[in-house]
Parts: sequence; C-alpha cells; structure tokens
Amino acid sequence: MMMLMMMMMMMMMMMMMMMMMMVMMMMMMMMMMMMMMMMMMMMMMMMMMMIMMMMMMMMMMMMMMMMMMMMMMMMMMIKIQYQQIKYQ
Repeated sequence: MMMLMMMMMMMMMMMMMMMMMMVMMMMMMMMMMMMMMMMMMMMMMMMMMMIMMMMMMMMMMMMMMMMMMMMMMMMMMIKIQYQQIKYQ
C-alpha cells in the first residue's frame, strides 16, 4: 500500500512538473512572439521615418533648384534691362 501511495504521489508530482513546464514554455513563446512583434513594428517605423526623410530631402532639393533657377532668371532679366538702358 505504501508503495502504491508513493507511486501515486510521484506520478502527481511528475504531472505537476510537466504542467508547470508547459505553462512556462507557453509563456516563453508568448514573450518571444511579443518581442518579435515589437521588433517588427520598430522596423516598420524606422522604414517609414527613413522614407519620410528622403521625401523631405527631395523636396528641399527641388525647392533649392527652383530658387536657383529663379535667381538666374532674375539675373538675366536685370542684365537684359541694363543692356537696353545702355543701348539707349
């Protein structure tokens, strides 16, 4: 009888241990998944930021080019006017 009891106890303990292990594993898995998700989100955010920055840079460049063009045009106009005045 005692032996049986011991066996039963052992079995119970084993089961409990197994259950605990399973739970722990599940928790670990969940944590891992969460971490992965977070990482992915971060990556996405970074990518978005990068693209935004690129766009901004492009816009700035375009603006600069436009400004330069305008300046050139203005210079040309002034030059032409000056020449006209000179000829008169």
